[in-house]
Amino acid sequence: MKKFLHLTFVLALVSALAAGSLAFVYSKTKVKIAEQAEAAKVNALKDVFFHGFEKATVINENVTAIYLDEEDEQPSYYAVLGSGVGYNTAVPIELMVGFVNPACDAAKLLPGYADRTEAKSGGLYLVGWKVVKSEETPGLGEKAKDRKAPCTWAEGGLFSGKEPLADARTDFQKQFAGADVRILALKKDGGTVDVITAATYSTRGIVAAIKDAEAKLNAAVK
Repeated sequence: MKKFLHLTFVLALVSALAAGSLAFVYSKTKVKIAEQAEAAKVNALKDVFFHGFEKATVINENVTAIYLDEEDEQPSYYAVLGSGVGYNTAVPIELMVGFVNPACDAAKLLPGYADRTEAKSGGLYLVGWKVVKSEETPGLGEKAKDRKAPCTWAEGGLFSGKEPLADARTDFQKQFAGADVRILALKKDGGTVDVITAATYSTRGIVAAIKDAEAKLNAAVK
């Protein structure tokens, strides 16, 4: 009986120590994980707009106003965090999405993409996007993260200051720049977006994340 009680006590002590150790490690890593997540958002925002702005003002946890000049009274763009379900339904795809302010002239604020916007009005147009978080299938849906090192994916696109231009975006990413979000959809769904090869669900998740960002922007600035 005494031996049984002794073993029970030892087991309880080991369990308590293990639980305490896990709690300690979690308390230490939780802050670090949160910091890394925030850094990923900031880096994604910079990647989308590169060096093309002077001021950024946070509207809420999902929406940031982007000003080309410190003295501007209204933002030229918005950066919005959106999420959509791709192939991995347990971990939604998170994107930082750049939009032109609907109150501004999109053709002037999307250099190189005027042909997509000059005949339209009242639309919401994309600058581009960057993956903040994704756990899609390696080699398939995860290709959405691809870029040509060492540049940011916006470099050589809308805000590049380098000559000759060194475009770091993939062909998949390029097709979104200047696109009208109102009609954004996969080709197989009647839209204009080509899917990532063998990753239809992941591509739908990206479009869904952009649409989610659109909804968040509309709710924040209406």
